[in-house]
Amino acid sequence: MLSTDAGNGFYNWQADTLLRYFVLLFEVVESRVASELPESATGNTGTAGISAASEYYEDLECSSRRFLLLAFSPVETEKDLSAQSEYDLIADTLSRYNKPWNAVKFMVGDNCSVDQYIGRKEGAIPQIGCASHRFNLAVKDYLKKKDELITKVHAFMSKLRTVKGRAILRRVSHLSPLLRNGTRWSSTYETRYVKLQPLIV
Repeated sequence: MLSTDAGNGFYNWQADTLLRYFVLLFEVVESRVASELPESATGNTGTAGISAASEYYEDLECSSRRFLLLAFSPVETEKDLSAQSEYDLIADTLSRYNKPWNAVKFMVGDNCSVDQYIGRKEGAIPQIGCASHRFNLAVKDYLKKKDELITKVHAFMSKLRTVKGRAILRRVSHLSPLLRNGTRWSSTYETRYVKLQPLIV
């Protein structure tokens, strides 16, 4: 956090000094990362969006034998969180390190529509996977053994959603039951049964 004590000019010299060292540090880190990047990334390139304190950032990593953070950047215009912006970030980062698109063997992202958009671009990354989708498939596979129990919880949550069920539930909790939804990956884990169980059993 920069000091804003304008009375003694403290802000100006501190900001200038910090900026100068940020630029110098960036140049050192960039050249070091460039020297460590493999000619062809045998691992993956991953992208992710991060929200922190109402600011949105995009990052781009390269995983080979070591994890290298290639870019971490605040989104210039937060209204523009489009697939094209993500594509431009990857293209700009690759050009900064003098790497062609074919140096990236595959990419794992966390947004299906962005992944599809980048995958359709001619000359871009040939294999794109969605980390969220793969994780969901793994969890679904794990939960197959618990299907009978999940079905019972779903039936119970359905009963709690009736007018009488909600009236009883309102006496002990402000939470309302949520049902499993086949088109929502996380709906099975958000039925709230675990939170409601101590109050209704």
